[in-house]
Amino acid sequence: MDCRQRYEEIVKKLALQAGKNRISPQTGYLHLWCEDPLDPRQDTIPFWENFLYALALFRSKSVESIHEARALVQKLLSFEVKGNFPRYLHEYPETLNPMLP
Repeated sequence: MDCRQRYEEIVKKLALQAGKNRISPQTGYLHLWCEDPLDPRQDTIPFWENFLYALALFRSKSVESIHEARALVQKLLSFEVKGNFPRYLHEYPETLNPMLP
């Protein structure tokens, strides 16, 4: 294993650990409070960051991580409205307008 591969493995592990630290035991979703990451009031549940966390779980290629990612993606897909998803899950059923950008 060369230096670049070791670096990529370390980055993957750190990304997964950072995501696991932000998973709420109450909701099972990754919560994010942008103003202060250490603030215990992590109110928002961003759709995109939860989806990226599931992707990182899939890429870890361990059986338990893949099962966890599959369950998370299934829960996230339930928030789809007419092909759109909300920016934050607490904004559901309001979704981001795809024509806005």
